[in-house]
Amino acid sequence: MTPQPLPQQMIGFSGGTTRKKRWDEEVPWLEFADGKWMNLRFFGNSTSILTMVATHWLETLKGKRFPMLCLNYDSTESAFTKTGCPVCDEFDPRNSEVQGIKDISARFSGYTHAIDRDIQEAGGVGADWKAWRPVRLPISVIIALQNLKGRNVHTINGKKYEADVADPYYGRDVAIKYDPYAANPQAKYTTDKGDHTPLSDEEAAYIPGLYDFLSMIEYPTESEVKKALQQNGYYQMLNGEEPTTQTVVGGVPTVDLAPQAPQPPSAPVVQNVAPAPLPVGGMSSVQAEPEAHAQAQAQQAQAFRDEDIPFAPIDSKKKR
Repeated sequence: MTPQPLPQQMIGFSGGTTRKKRWDEEVPWLEFADGKWMNLRFFGNSTSILTMVATHWLETLKGKRFPMLCLNYDSTESAFTKTGCPVCDEFDPRNSEVQGIKDISARFSGYTHAIDRDIQEAGGVGADWKAWRPVRLPISVIIALQNLKGRNVHTINGKKYEADVADPYYGRDVAIKYDPYAANPQAKYTTDKGDHTPLSDEEAAYIPGLYDFLSMIEYPTESEVKKALQQNGYYQMLNGEEPTTQTVVGGVPTVDLAPQAPQPPSAPVVQNVAPAPLPVGGMSSVQAEPEAHAQAQAQQAQAFRDEDIPFAPIDSKKKR
């Protein structure tokens, strides 16, 4: 006897309204408290300290903003090394044909990890409790963290070295305050250096459990990007017409993607034996400054500036 089939979940009227979560919606991101100083200790290994992403923020016909990952940017290389992004190719604000359209050039943000000192001090129990959190940072904060390297100087074997704030031994806490009411997006975050805090053995043991963002980020296809532009009226505006196309929020479907299995650290994290370890790369290992990108990728360089939203989640479907 043939077994009776079960109802299909994605067929019919109910299936048409089902929205799958984006991968970044499954991540328990650190939330910056309004107007409160937060003491954080950024940390990780060479693949988890900072992952940069470039995102185009598009708008629906009703003015709702949504993100679309830039296909020309390679997060592995932290540079514009790819081609085929319809937004970059067809909506470059330097072209006279698109000067009447709101700038949708790629904006930068980064993913990293930090120990929250308040959570750590409060403590907790259970296998799921942890003192660290994944963090989304706007470009202004990333540059501020890179600049703190010049104020984090250590004398090692008679020589002075500048160390990244995320260095496992020579790093330090960083105080960050978020002001959501600041009129200038560049002024929403204030940063200041804290105490020199080498990672303890317990804190170093957190590293194998960190997120591998490079394996989690998903890219849309070129056709999906074009579909989002078409459905939200961008090609009509490019032709000098009033957009009348029916809006589709987000432009492309999204999929569930849980955090991937963490990767082990590529090198020992804390060195307490002679000779003294030298500072390692961290926030400064990624060239996030706008000038550096513009010089290296002049043709593909985009305007880097902060948005009101302090992160750039990815709304996409498939890896390229």
